[in-house]
Formats: sequence, C-alpha cells, structure tokens
Amino acid sequence: MRPPVVMDSNVAFVGNGAAEQASAECVLACTDFPDDEMLAGFDRDDRKFVAVAIASGESPPILNASDTDWHDHRQALSRHGVAVEFVCPELMNAPVQ
Repeated sequence: MRPPVVMDSNVAFVGNGAAEQASAECVLACTDFPDDEMLAGFDRDDRKFVAVAIASGESPPILNASDTDWHDHRQALSRHGVAVEFVCPELMNAPVQ
C-alpha cells in the first residue's frame, strides 16, 4: 500500500493566489480540478486536495474520515485516477442527525 497524501494548510493559500512565492505551475497544480459533470456538485473547498493528488503524477490516495461528499463522488473521482480511502467507512451510510 502506498502512503496516503498528507497536505498542509498552505495548499489553500497557493490555490487562491495568496502565496506570492508560489510559481505559476504550483498554483495551476493546486487549482486544476477535473471538468466532469458528475463532479459539478463536489465541495469546492475540497477540490484542492483532488487537484494536488492528480498533479503529483503518482496517484496517491486521499484519506477521508467523515465527509460523505467524498463517498458520494468516489466513482467519478476514481475515473480521474483519484483513490479515496475511508478511515471511518461506517459513517459513510449513517443517517444525518
């Protein structure tokens, strides 16, 4: 098994252009999200993680604990080479309270 993707909060700063020292290639890597109708409803705040996983060129999995949005879009993400591993899979089908 490959090690999971671990991203820090700086990804968001690069992705929104707030990191002046970031190169244009770095900014593009943090904002390039698949153009796929099945992912149109995917959480905008989580798109940076998908973009960085794709840009790595190594297809690292993304770990998710309790956000069901990732589970709902897992098949569409998989079509783009993005694997999601669920730390708490029992929460993916739990009723919302």
